[in-house]
Parts: sequence; C-alpha cells; structure tokens
Amino acid sequence: MLTIVIRTGAVFAASLMLAACQTAATRAPTAVTEPAATTPGLADDNFKAVLWQQTAAEYQALALQVYQRADQALAAAIADPQWNALDASERPAAAAGDGIAIIADIDETLLDNSAFSVRQMREPMPADLTPAAARVEFERRWREWALEAQATAMPGAAEFMQRAVKLPKVEVFYLSNRRDEEKAATCQNLLAAGFPVPGCATHVLTRNDAEGRLKDKVSRRQAVAQQARVVLLFGDNLGDFIGNIETTIDERAVIVQAHKDWWGSRWWILPNPGYGSWENILGRVTGRADDFADAAARTAWLRQQKERLLKDCRVPDCRPKPSQPGDAR
Repeated sequence: MLTIVIRTGAVFAASLMLAACQTAATRAPTAVTEPAATTPGLADDNFKAVLWQQTAAEYQALALQVYQRADQALAAAIADPQWNALDASERPAAAAGDGIAIIADIDETLLDNSAFSVRQMREPMPADLTPAAARVEFERRWREWALEAQATAMPGAAEFMQRAVKLPKVEVFYLSNRRDEEKAATCQNLLAAGFPVPGCATHVLTRNDAEGRLKDKVSRRQAVAQQARVVLLFGDNLGDFIGNIETTIDERAVIVQAHKDWWGSRWWILPNPGYGSWENILGRVTGRADDFADAAARTAWLRQQKERLLKDCRVPDCRPKPSQPGDAR
C-alpha cells in the first residue's frame, strides 16, 4: 500500500491509503508526501481522482451499472437491423455483412490503470522539462507500464464481453491509442484480465499515425464497420464515440446534447476524472492546439478558474459560465 500525505495550505494534512500496484502480487508500502500548494487543489489535482477510482464503492457501482445494463441494449440491437452505433458521418456507404460488432476502448474502459497514475504521483515530472520533453518522458513511462501487462479489469467489463461473444455473430473489437509496439503486451493483459481476444492482429486495433490509424479513432471505427454492423460503443472519452472532439468546452457540450438519446443505449461511457480529452482542451477558446504556450500557462489558467469559481459561484446558481468569443480565460 502507498501512503500519500496531502497538504493544501499550511493547516490541513491527511494521510490516506492508496493502492500503488493493482496486481495479484503483494503491494509494498511506500510513503509519499504531496507538497503544499499555494492554490489548494492544483499541486495534487489528480490525487482524489485516483483515490476515488481505487477505493470508491460508487465507482464500482457505476462500472457495474454500465456493463449490466448493456446486455439489454445488445439484445435490442441484435433484434433491430437498423440499429447502428456509429455517427452518420462515420458509417460506410455500403452495408456491412450480417455480423454484429461491439467496439470498446481499453484504458479506463476495460482496464484500470490507476496504479500507473500512482507511479506518476510518486515520481513527478522534473519541473525543468519543456512540454515537449515532458511528453517524451511520459510516453516512455507509459510504455514501460503497458509492457508490464499488469492492469486489472474494470468491474463487470470482462464478464459482459464474455457474455456478448457467446451470442451468434457477435464480435468485440478493441480500439486503443496505445501504440503498435505495446500491442502484444496489451493483448496479453486483456487475456489475463479475462477478456475474449480471438485474434490480436484482427481484433485489437492500436494507434499508428504513419499507417493512418490516428488518435481520433475514426478510421479504425470505419474499418470495423466495413466488416460488421457496429451496435455498441464503450469508452471513457468523447473521442471513443465520435471524431473532431478536441475543440472547445462549449462545442463538446453540443456534441453530447446532439446525441443525447444514444447515451445508455448505443453509447456507454465510463467515468474518468483523472485524464482525457476534457483535460487537453481546458482553456481553449478557438480550439487551436497552441492556445496554451506551455504548461505554466495552463497552470495559471487553472488557478484563475479556481479563484473565479470560489469568488463567483453562489448556491443555488453554481454553474460554469459559457465561454464567449475572445474570452481570455
């Protein structure tokens, strides 16, 4: 077990237990002290997210709810030949065969990688790294974790996928932004966690930008749709369901509302407060990737938002204000 001491300001200190390595092996105790934050919640902003993922009964219940309710949706989808989980912009012109496809993201949808997040808190990125260098170092650390193949199954996920593939003509395809060099270990991890993988080469589609398998997953969803009718999508990130999602906070909300009848029927989303495209676009007004010049600018924006929230938010009208063109948030 990993003891993390979190301090916000000079007067608050708490010691909590957090699983440092979610494997069947014994977990070794390690003490980590989170440094005090001048603005509470910024230095340790991922701590509670990971703690919740690893310990909260509510998190387990949410995952179980998704994978138990999805059985009913799958039955309805099989019975209705017009049922399709792909947005109209992604569906192939020609009808697929009579096969049934389920597409699922892997990380924080099927496999729990919170132990990796704990590693990141134990060994923070050096403060003197440029954003580009920090990205290279993060990818090195992630690759090391992925090759260990030690992530555990999300509650109810493996059981649902096993039930699904026992139905006639149903196949599960795993779409992940893990890289090709992590593919073999990913398949090993999925199998060890109890997921059906009939073929690593055919049913686990990893990312390779040079070969057109891009981060947005659109081309990979379309490739599956050429083979079978896609009836259910599972993910923890908006990009697991549709493309062009790294825009702005307001535009992403429009996408969600435009597909409001699909959530909990065709589209099934798992909670992930730790990371994702939602975090990547914080503060964007134009949707450009360069809205933040560097990590320091992003941190400054987060601090500004927290200060504004604490100052402006009044119960019961405690809602975020929509951004306006030119908003310098």
